Amino acid sequence: IMDIRTIYLCISLLAGIVCLYSTFSKSKEKMLLLQCLDVILHGISNLLQGGYTAVLANLFALTRNILFSLKINEHKSNKSLEFLVFYRKYITMIFLIIASILALITNKLGALGLIPVLATAEYSIGTIITTNANQQKMLLFINCLMWFIYDLIIKMWPAAIMDIIIGIISFIHFIGIYDQLVITLKNRRIYEKI
Repeated sequence: IMDIRTIYLCISLLAGIVCLYSTFSKSKEKMLLLQCLDVILHGISNLLQGGYTAVLANLFALTRNILFSLKINEHKSNKSLEFLVFYRKYITMIFLIIASILALITNKLGALGLIPVLATAEYSIGTIITTNANQQKMLLFINCLMWFIYDLIIKMWPAAIMDIIIGIISFIHFIGIYDQLVITLKNRRIYEKI
């Protein structure tokens, strides 16, 4: 029988794998949509661990990701979705303020408990500003550094390891090494066939 710690560590690892997969997305919207599953799983893991500040951060992140995964031009016929898409920046900022206040109230970890709030604020404000998947990957790199510190301190080893892996992969995507490597490998295959 698995104990509760093993369960939340496994859920956290699965969440990290989903987030890692999202870094291979070519569009910001698809990346954020995949990260919805990531934050749901992380939220469950944090809840099982008793990290209520992180749970609030993940609930907010889910809302933000849903709002920003909606494509602007695809919702002209649905007035409520069109409203959400048009006002999503303002809705996100209002939710960020509310989530931050609630996180400060529920915080039982002192300064450590502020890391999820700061990480969520960084990614949220950046999501509002960025326009493409490449910029979003740089935000994810910075975000992973913050969550890495948090996960190390609370001893969420799988999450900490995944934070490092996701951070490195995001940075590699951001600076374009990944795309150049793919092109190089494709060119090698072409030359090998000749």
